[in-house]
Amino acid sequence: MGTQSRPLGVTILSLTAFATSLALVVLLGAFLVSVYRNNEWPSVTKATGEFVWVCSWLSLFSASFLGLAYISFIAGLDLWKLKNRGRNLASVSMILLLLPGVLFLLLRETLATWEGAAICAFSVVSLVYLQLPSIRRRFELSSTQLP
Repeated sequence: MGTQSRPLGVTILSLTAFATSLALVVLLGAFLVSVYRNNEWPSVTKATGEFVWVCSWLSLFSASFLGLAYISFIAGLDLWKLKNRGRNLASVSMILLLLPGVLFLLLRETLATWEGAAICAFSVVSLVYLQLPSIRRRFELSSTQLP
């Protein structure tokens, strides 16, 4: 039973997905701490509707960040194990990553342009890499070796 070695690019993308997952959780925590420290919560007794609205949006925001962190973690794990689902999740993520990259490019500020160019380049290079026939074959070979 031969084991497939993981390509270096897949390893880098997997580690990037794990780091992104952690970064999303840390950013969420920093945001929630900031909201708590600023103490700008509406009063429960004086502005109940406002309080419910703020809590609802914070819940939705938190759930979205945690959901994205979970998807990123699963993509990293599947890439690490050479599962085709991880390659597909990473491919979709790279397509979605183009959106903020293009938005940064449209800002026409020097720093934003460089950031946008870097994001777009990373996204396109990763997407093309994941679609290479040799890389696709590695994922297909790995999935056929499963019991």
